[in-house]
Amino acid sequence: MCLCKTGDGIELRAIRNADIEKLLELAIWSEELWPLKSFRQRLTEAAELHARGKGLACALYVEGEAAGYVIMDFHWTKSGQLHHGQLHYGLAPSHRGKGVVTKSCGALIDYAFRRLDLESVSIIVPVLNSESCGVPERLGFEKAGTSWGLDEDGQPVETAEYAMSRGGWQAREPR
Repeated sequence: MCLCKTGDGIELRAIRNADIEKLLELAIWSEELWPLKSFRQRLTEAAELHARGKGLACALYVEGEAAGYVIMDFHWTKSGQLHHGQLHYGLAPSHRGKGVVTKSCGALIDYAFRRLDLESVSIIVPVLNSESCGVPERLGFEKAGTSWGLDEDGQPVETAEYAMSRGGWQAREPR
């Protein structure tokens, strides 16, 4: 099922099992951060949450070819109101540097604010990954801060959190 198209050959499709296998073949994850088993499990869980309306899990296709993924985890208020989304993404090396993730994230963020009425969206990326840090910066997100955590192997990694409110997103859009 196609969630949206960006108009330049990029499609965001709900992740299915066949998509997971294609994404695993692309080597779009860092083995240091995500062992293959953990990455497969993450994609499978995200697809299951998407199917239950508890998140968005999209395979990115460029000109009909699997190229990467964008996942939005949902967060609710104590009263059960959908409130916040947190984006995660990955892209095959052959498609990097072409604006694919920025356009895809922009389309999914727009969908989340307009259709799902989210209040805010955040993106957390490793500080040392300048390409990933560039995505929220190009989308107009503000850097909310940095923190230290542990990767899958228990090694310290510094991450940056970027945030955008619905009002901030609407104000930045060309009218």
